[in-house]
Amino acid sequence: MKTAQRWAQAGERIDFIDSLRGLAVLLVLWDHLVGSYLTRRHQSWWPHELISKYVNKPLGIIQDFGWFGVCLFFLISGYVITHVAQRETGSQFTIRRLLRIYPPLVVAILLAVALASLSGETVAKGWREILWGMTLLNYVRVPQNAVLGVAWTLVIEMAFYSLMALQTFFFGRRHRIAVCLNLSLCILTIACCRRFGDDFFLLAASIAYVPYLIVGQIIYLRSRGIIGNYFTVASGVVAFLAIQYGIREIHAGFRPLNNSYLLSFIFALSLFVVAMLINLKPVRLISFSAEISYSLYLVHGPVGFLVLASGFHLGLPFSVSLLLAIAAVFVVAVALNRLVERPSQALARRWTQTRKVISQEEGKAPVPALH
Repeated sequence: MKTAQRWAQAGERIDFIDSLRGLAVLLVLWDHLVGSYLTRRHQSWWPHELISKYVNKPLGIIQDFGWFGVCLFFLISGYVITHVAQRETGSQFTIRRLLRIYPPLVVAILLAVALASLSGETVAKGWREILWGMTLLNYVRVPQNAVLGVAWTLVIEMAFYSLMALQTFFFGRRHRIAVCLNLSLCILTIACCRRFGDDFFLLAASIAYVPYLIVGQIIYLRSRGIIGNYFTVASGVVAFLAIQYGIREIHAGFRPLNNSYLLSFIFALSLFVVAMLINLKPVRLISFSAEISYSLYLVHGPVGFLVLASGFHLGLPFSVSLLLAIAAVFVVAVALNRLVERPSQALARRWTQTRKVISQEEGKAPVPALH
């Protein structure tokens, strides 16, 4: 369990986190731009058919690796954000996370609306729905309207960030208490999911995913020697029971083995642990994808689907359309990363940095950006 200590002392990025983050976003791109698109168009493509037949179906990995990639993101968030929360005050943590998530999200939603209008589609009935989408509150109110398809995972991220902010404000470094309270709150919310109306049910549906991130939190705490083996095993078992409880009570369609949330999560967790133990180093494409992963995640749907649809109408082979779509997605993601994501993070650091914080953090490792 020395990997986390090495990067914290060496002043370097976490290689295995970059490897997994880059892989996760590419898996999500594969799911949406290949699996989902081909299914919607009733088309076939031999690489997709081959991977589905010999990898996905035998292993029970659902959604063309999309859920697998999301699970990796959740584990990464639980791991990295737990580290970040120890280095920042409550106000620093809150401001930096808000400016991390919202500015790129707002721009991505505006881009999605603009591109949808070009293709003759509608992603929102008016500016009110667009504004709700920019707050992420559209996912916890009825009627639910997904202005940006992938943003449902950001609601879960924000729920976990809120728990970590409360921990930073009220519990400090009492991590065992925080983990127990986090899990208890998740289980209680799931238990009450149908008692307070439809809006609360939608909130509970998002909270039911938070235990996936708590598993990443537990792994981080154990890797740093903050918690012992007994607490790790006990809290890990409770987290898995909470995950299973959420699936049974809310996401029941993903309970069977042939459409299992839990099975894909176990594979993702296994990969996460192995990558951490060997400190898996990323190759150039993976490293670059990790660097712009949040922007890639936000824009790949609106941009990629538009290019794929254009290629289809022009009669281009799917392989050609896919290459053009991926190229366009990366170009737009780089622009969003350089023009919005990085400046908003720099602004957050300027707003929240003090002389005391600077002196405390001298010589400490930079924390990799979260997706």
